[in-house]
This record gives sequence, C-alpha cells and structure tokens, in this order.
Amino acid sequence: MRCARRWEGTRGGPFIDGNTGRAGHPVAAGGRTSGRRGRLASDGTCEGVAVEERVQLSIDVDDRGGGGPVVVAVAGELDFATTPALLDAAVPLAEAGRELVLDLDGLVFCDSSALSALVRLHKAATGSGGSLLLARPRSAVLAALRMATLDRLFAISDGPPPGGARR
Repeated sequence: MRCARRWEGTRGGPFIDGNTGRAGHPVAAGGRTSGRRGRLASDGTCEGVAVEERVQLSIDVDDRGGGGPVVVAVAGELDFATTPALLDAAVPLAEAGRELVLDLDGLVFCDSSALSALVRLHKAATGSGGSLLLARPRSAVLAALRMATLDRLFAISDGPPPGGARR
C-alpha cells in the first residue's frame, strides 16, 4: 500500500507521484489509480488514512456448453498493462469457432491497446467460423469504439448477453 498519486492537469497529463514526489506520466508509471488520497510526509512515508488501490481487471468466463455462446465478463480497466490477460483468456475461446460474447458492463476504461485487442479477438473469432458480440458497453467505452469507427466492425448489443446477465 502506498499514498495515492495526485493528478495535476488533464487526464493523461503529468502528475506528481505521492510516493517519490517526482513528476511522472500515467503510462510510464503503470496507469491510472483509484482510491482515497494520503499525503507524503517529509520522511517519505504516507500520512493520513488514505491508501491507494490499483484498479484491476476482472475476467469471468461462463461457458455453459451445449453449443451456446461463451460469455466473458470484463470489469475494471482494460489498458496496456491488462490487455494481455484478456487476450490469454479470450483468444483460445475465439479460435474455437464458437460465438464469443464480451460482457463489457463492468468495463470502465479502455485505451488504444484495448481496442487493438478487441480487433484481434474479432479476427480470431471470424477467422475460425465463430463470431464476437460486445454486450452492454458503458458510454465511455462505446465512445472510444465510435471514435475509432470500430462500431462499424463489431456487433454491439445494449442488452444483457444471451441467456441473461451472468453476474
């Protein structure tokens, strides 16, 4: 546990690291953080009750068999650091030639590496005779897909994944 980073400027801009007092950049420092803020004391330790917890990625695979879709629920932040975990879990499923549904209801952030991973999953699924459906993307994720015109590539559903919500 450590003091939370204090952001200065716009999102994606430089910040002052609460642990070192040095200027940095979110990408170089391992991404965004969440949690309550503490203060860096003069001796380099954290003051106050607040600590940082890194926002993690949660991946839950629901394969009920019987030729139905495989639902992969993704929650948290999908970025350069967490994208490999999604690819490790989902590429073998996409290459199996079945219907793959990514339930994005819990996904709060995605960057360009995440969009690239989604394209890779789409290619793996369609190249194997399967399909990929993006279910329940939040507005920020949908905006990123639209900005990259990927809403034209992907099948996107506002409703729960086939078979109902998995959570």
